[in-house]
This record gives sequence, structure tokens and C-alpha cells, in this order.
Amino acid sequence: MKKIAIDIVAPSSPLSKDVLKKGITRIAKEGALVSVDSQCYLSSGFYAGPDMLRVEAFLRAAYNPISSVVWSARGGYGAQRLLPYLDLFSTVNGCPPKKMFVGYSDSSAFYGFLKKKWKWSILHAPMPGREDFLKMSSKNFHQMMEFVHGEIAKNVCFEKIKFLGKLKFQEEQNFQIFGGNLSVLVSLIGTPYWSFPRGGVLFLEEVAENFTKIDRMVQQLDQAKVFSKCAGIVLGGLYSCEDRLPSGAQRKKISHLKALELIFGEIGKKWKIPIAYGLSVGHQPKALALPMFARWKYQTLNKKLVLDHWSWFGASSKRAKIIDIT
Repeated sequence: MKKIAIDIVAPSSPLSKDVLKKGITRIAKEGALVSVDSQCYLSSGFYAGPDMLRVEAFLRAAYNPISSVVWSARGGYGAQRLLPYLDLFSTVNGCPPKKMFVGYSDSSAFYGFLKKKWKWSILHAPMPGREDFLKMSSKNFHQMMEFVHGEIAKNVCFEKIKFLGKLKFQEEQNFQIFGGNLSVLVSLIGTPYWSFPRGGVLFLEEVAENFTKIDRMVQQLDQAKVFSKCAGIVLGGLYSCEDRLPSGAQRKKISHLKALELIFGEIGKKWKIPIAYGLSVGHQPKALALPMFARWKYQTLNKKLVLDHWSWFGASSKRAKIIDIT
């Protein structure tokens, strides 16, 4: 039996040892050899250890000749602080072998850098140090692990995609999806690490934010001309996001759908791009994994977003060693 080797690191916030242990056990049952860096169990201020210890752990995993996958244990805050150090080290010493990075939330900060400079594949997916990882359905978890193994998961698609306004993706239109957590992506604007493809479809997800703050962040993207380079927007989960009225507000509370229309519908009209929503990807329960920088097609008749091509499929065994433990 061959098992893919996975390194677990914690580039962001501290985590629960018990939850991580259960998450690792679940990964191992799906045919993986999992190694957890001791840094994962540290806690220092806001972070799972000081910046340099988190940088060193990430680099150990990245340059490990045995592993194929680097998986973030959890999100929170702190990933962006590591980028200049990872950038400098790989500039001086050369880039690590091509691997796949798995994570979401705060880990979205790594996506553009890892894809552009290190040529890694990215999977936006739940992390083993979070409770929601343990609550994933067997079906969703198995599909995620098929992605990790570089296997072509059967019938990979998102069904019943909805649109704001009249514009929709064209039948069999082929496009690349990129993006991540909205607040994390916005924090990269103006840095060397905002690096995403022109002509792609921007994926956005968020958790527990007020819709007025979401609108502020979307306006920042708009004024930075990000949407002028996009072929569309796809919204994942905006889990626990709502219109929280301040004390003394002189208006009525706005519903979730109406907020989407006000915030994103305006962007669609301005840039003449389709705005899709309804992807079960993000912080919500029963979340699915989403291959980033993969190519997708939209099927108009059945309203499905179908995976067309991803660089990691069939490539994991070529990019790092697979250990035979039989």
C-alpha cells in the first residue's frame, strides 16, 4: 500500500492539541503518512509560536524531500507575516520542490506567492486543527482526500449555481478560479504578494463579518481595479455574515440576499461580469474542497460548475516521493 506523505504546520493562530490529534487520525485513515511539526503546539501572543519559528517550520515542510503536501493546521491570524521571510529564503536558496498546499481562511495569504513563485498547487479546504474538519461528511472528506492524493475525483462539480442579475457564464465557458478569504486577500493589496491571474474568476468567502464591512472591502478591491481584470466572481460561503445594525440605526435590517445584491450586484453591472453565488466552500458546515487555479466549465442546462483541469491530478507522485509502507 502506498501512502502520500503530508507535513502539518501552523503558520497562524494557536490550536487545540486534542482537535489536531483527531484530525490527523482521520487523514491517516484515508491513506496518508502524516508528520506534525512540533511548532504546531506552540503559543506566543496571537500566534502558534514566534514568527521565525513558524517560518522555520514552514520551510522544513516545504523543503522536505519526502513529503508531497503541506497542510495548514488551522487559520486565525499570522500567515501574512511569514511571506517576506519565505520569499527571501527561496530567493537566496532556490525554490523548494513542487508540492500542494492545503488550507483556507488566513492561509489564503499564501496562495498567490506559492502559485507564482514556488509553482505549487493549492487546495482551499478544511484544516485538521479545526472542529469543522471533524464534522465533514464521509463523502466530502473522501473527495477532499482524492484531491490530496492527486486522483481525479468522480463527478467533481458544484450544483445549482445561482447568479445575481442577468449575466451568466457562457455554456462550456472555460475559466480559471482563484481567490480565497475576502479580508485576507484585501490585506495583500499593495504588497508584492497580491499575485493573481488576469482574466480569471475571483472566488471569495468570508466568516462572521458585518455586511457593511464586506462592502467596504469589496469597494477597496473595486477601487484597486481588481475586478477590471476578472471574468467574473464566484461567492462561496459568507458564513455567519449579516447586517448587524448599530444602536440607533435609522434603517431596517437588510436580508442576506438583498445584501449580496447591493454589494456584488453593483459590481457585476459596473464591470459587466457575472456574479455567481451558492458554492458550498468556506467556513460553513459541510464545506467542500475547492482546487484553486484550476480550470472549470459552466454547464448552462443543469446549472453546474464542473472541474475541467487541475495541475495536481496525476502529478503528486512525480513531484515528491511516495513512501511504500507495505
